[in-house]
Parts: sequence; C-alpha cells; structure tokens
Amino acid sequence: KLPESAGNWRITQGWLKLRPPHFNRLAETLQFVTEFFSGRAEVWLGYRTFYIAALLLFGAVGVVMVTRLRTAMFRGPRLLLWLSCVAACAAPIAIDLMQHTYLVTKVRYAIAALPAAYLLVAVGLASLRSRARLLMLSLIVLAWAPHVLSIYRDPAPWLPMREIARAASLNSRASDLILVHSVPSGVLSIARYADGTAPLVSWVAQLGNRQVPDSLQLLAAGRKRIVFAKVHDIGAPAPEEEWLRRNAIVSKVMQFGIGTIVEFLPKNAETF
Repeated sequence: KLPESAGNWRITQGWLKLRPPHFNRLAETLQFVTEFFSGRAEVWLGYRTFYIAALLLFGAVGVVMVTRLRTAMFRGPRLLLWLSCVAACAAPIAIDLMQHTYLVTKVRYAIAALPAAYLLVAVGLASLRSRARLLMLSLIVLAWAPHVLSIYRDPAPWLPMREIARAASLNSRASDLILVHSVPSGVLSIARYADGTAPLVSWVAQLGNRQVPDSLQLLAAGRKRIVFAKVHDIGAPAPEEEWLRRNAIVSKVMQFGIGTIVEFLPKNAETF
C-alpha cells in the first residue's frame, strides 16, 4: 500500500526519490534499524560518544538475552515481537530497493517497530539479575540523556517557526490579514504560535486551490494590512507575493533564516 499512498501525495510527491548528499545505503540502513537504541539526536562532537555508548549497552543486553534464553527468545509471544519489529523495519528497506526511494534516511517510516523493539529489550533486561538490571537501566538513561535533553533546543534554527509566528502576529488587529505561504505543516506551525486577533489564511501552492488575482482580491478586500509569511514552501512559486508587491506598498521586510515576512499596506487608500 505504501507506494500507492506515496503516489497520491499532492504536495511532497517524489521527494523520497531525491538522493540525499553523501548517501551510503549500507550505513543509512544500519542506522535506520538501530536508531531506536542509539537515542541519536545528532552524531557530532560529544554526542558521538553517547551514541556509541548507547549502542554498546543495548548490544550487551542482546548478548545476555541470546546467552540465557537461546532459542526460547523466539518462542511464544516473543516470536510475535520479533516478527512485528522485523516487518516494520524491513518494509521501508524493501520499498527503497524496488522503488529507488530513500525511506531509510527517515527513521519515522519505521516508527511502528518501536513498541516491539523496546519490549524485546525488556525481555533481555528481565533475564538479568535485579542489581545488574538496575545498573544497566541507569547507564542507558545516562547515555540517552544528552539526546533527550536536545529536544529543548531549537531543532531548526534556520527556520524558527515560533519567532516567525510571533513576529507576523505582533500588534495584529482584526482588520489585518496574515497570509501564510507554506506547506500544511508550516501553516499549522504558524497558527500554533501566532497571537492577536488577525485572521490567518493558508496559501498552499501545490494544492492549486487559490488563484491570482481572484483569490487574493477576495481575501484582501477590506483589510488595512496584509502580513505575508513565506516559510517551508518546498520551492513552490509565490505569485501572490508578486501580485502584492505590484499592487501594494511594502512597509517592512523581516528575514528569519530561510523564512521571510513582508508587511504590505494598500496604495492610496485605507483598505485593500
């Protein structure tokens, strides 16, 4: 079903066939199946030490499980865990080979394997004595700590959605309009952090459900100010921005990494 589903994507269709720079299929595949255990946020600087430490700890749990349980680790309900985990990881890998895609570079496509993978780790930990189990759990927590704490950093400093949303909605009024040119996830991010009473409208170019100038004239009618935010548009053209630049006054331009905010005022009138 997955190739069929991906073929129906209207916005990001084909992006999984774009080869990432410096791609190595073997390395990416190994990382794809070990990501749930490494706790990896970024493999750089000091994080590499914790990345390797976490893998070694889980590897030790696996060795103990094999040594003590042997073939029993594949019997009964445990076999269902293995099959579930392997199937969830194997499917994206197989699709990559057949469809020439790069699913293995995105671990979220194997997220269905996570519950079974951690339950298998629990099986391995249960085969340890209580003190050894507590020690191993403590070491795993320490190895994961830097990566878990990294979620409090801005994951995309080149596209700070919170700052963009707050700048776009700063001092906004009900007579203003915030026009967001982005893919749906970008629109949701702006909506999540925006304040004020100005209505927020999405312009997802890939869907083709808005046209210039008809849609824009309808949206702008009666507005005293239009705040145009262009973020995470995946290279989609922005004819609405070109129309506004020709037919309105640019009062302010703000750049946030690869995101842009442009404030427009009507020409020779109080409203558009």
